[in-house]
Amino acid sequence: WAAGERSEMIAMRQHFRGLGLPKEHLQVLGYWKDGASSTELDKLRLSTYEAGRAKGLTLEEIVSI
Repeated sequence: WAAGERSEMIAMRQHFRGLGLPKEHLQVLGYWKDGASSTELDKLRLSTYEAGRAKGLTLEEIVSI
């Protein structure tokens, strides 16, 4: 697993997925975004969660998007 700045974690996740690792074997989380406040990120996460729930997705499905 890995955690760090959002854009760096996206690149890391893509790298390992490109090596053929299944996404269920990875836990790579972006905890912050350079230049964005926690409040802004919380609003974005809430928006993503609400959109996923409106589509009938589970929490596990939403976080794996």
